[in-house]
Amino acid sequence: MSKYLQVFKIAWQRNFEYRAYFFGHMILGLINIVVPVLIFHYAFTNGARFGNYTFSGLFTYLVMTKFMHFASRGNIRRKIASEIKDGSFSNYFLKPISYKRYWFAYMLADRLFEIVVQVIILLIVLLLFPQFINLQAGNLPLFLIFIPIALLFNFFYSLLIASIAFYITDINLITTALGIVTGLFAGELIPIDILPPILNHISNWLPFRFTAYFPIMVYQGKVSLQEYLISCFSLAVWILLFALFSHFAWKKGVKRYEAIGR
Repeated sequence: MSKYLQVFKIAWQRNFEYRAYFFGHMILGLINIVVPVLIFHYAFTNGARFGNYTFSGLFTYLVMTKFMHFASRGNIRRKIASEIKDGSFSNYFLKPISYKRYWFAYMLADRLFEIVVQVIILLIVLLLFPQFINLQAGNLPLFLIFIPIALLFNFFYSLLIASIAFYITDINLITTALGIVTGLFAGELIPIDILPPILNHISNWLPFRFTAYFPIMVYQGKVSLQEYLISCFSLAVWILLFALFSHFAWKKGVKRYEAIGR
């Protein structure tokens, strides 16, 4: 366990290695929030509504969506696929560590850094636009529970996608396409309840809504306790399935691995 703790520490320190990147990342995050504020504030003049959303409701949703995205979704699938492609994956066969645990520790540190950055951004946004944010402090604990759960789900999902690299040389196009689809059905691009009925129905059969849309609905107080508990159980089942699928795909993929890059 101590060696994975060291991986966590190194990954955490790496994020602070370049301070300009840290502040640039924060400024870019603020710009990505402020620009939609200006656009939607103009679009929502005269009390207009977007679906069932007022301006403050939609703005709060967009801000929370960005938080959930950066808190739980990393880019380890591309990094793992790159190591498989260039053959550096072979180096791990000589080390007394678990490759999956190594990347899980790395992802934890990486996402914890993002959570710190996003919390700072949220506080700044709250200071700049307090009238546009719907504060629901009573629902915050139930919302926060979904952050580690969504992170765990995304980890196994990333492993499953990365395992495609054992069969296809370059999976960048696949990961990009799946990222768009995942974002759509997670509610990151637009609230799911505003999507066309057919897409809304499909999203109910997929697990991605639990990583953004559903936690935000919990925060906004639009989910009953019964629905919350049922959804937690459903997500736990999905995590188990993706863990099993990723384990099977990884086991089969390692047998096909040829270290072509080396």
